[in-house]
Amino acid sequence: MAIVLEPYPTFKNGIHRAVEIDPVRLAAAKVALEFARSFGEATPIVDFLRQYVSNTILRADCMFACDDGYPHAIFLGEALIEALRIPGTQDIGIGVMASGHSGDLAVGDCLWEADAPVSPAWLDAAPHIALRVATAESLLERITFEPSLDASAISEVQEAIDLGDLPLMAEDFLSVDTRDDWETKLARSLVIYHDALQRIASRGGWVASWYDRKTVVV
Repeated sequence: MAIVLEPYPTFKNGIHRAVEIDPVRLAAAKVALEFARSFGEATPIVDFLRQYVSNTILRADCMFACDDGYPHAIFLGEALIEALRIPGTQDIGIGVMASGHSGDLAVGDCLWEADAPVSPAWLDAAPHIALRVATAESLLERITFEPSLDASAISEVQEAIDLGDLPLMAEDFLSVDTRDDWETKLARSLVIYHDALQRIASRGGWVASWYDRKTVVV
């Protein structure tokens, strides 16, 4: 059976995740990613990842082409998160409740310049790296922390529960019957996230945020 990564079909935003990251590692990762993305040279990024993710399966010779399976580039995003994460920290994202939020919670800079050249090898492998990076202080200024819900998202999540499309996440929504209930739960999640960002901002920290993808077997 093949494993396929794809966005949550019923969610506008998906599951929001965020972690505190090391800005020194971030700078090194950007340089290494430029070689991989612009020139199809994976050795620098693999060497970088191996410094911080001891059990990574990534290999430079299999990054963009692999005779006996998928190119390792499909695992690049997850490995980057673990390499950039401050050791011992946990996710501070809002999780599945973010799917009902009408604003954007994954904001900040991409890991490369928008007009940077792209190698054919990178394009063919099409690694999914949805990370946005920013200082916690800038996120506090750019994110709307009001529990503003999108009515269509509420309807879609409830429909997904009814259809059984959320086998792992449905318990987060089963007791939610009204818009007020949604706003209360989302408001609580936003306050927790806001407080976490404030703690990180107080020490000048950086955060990576993204919307998660699901894995399905086809």
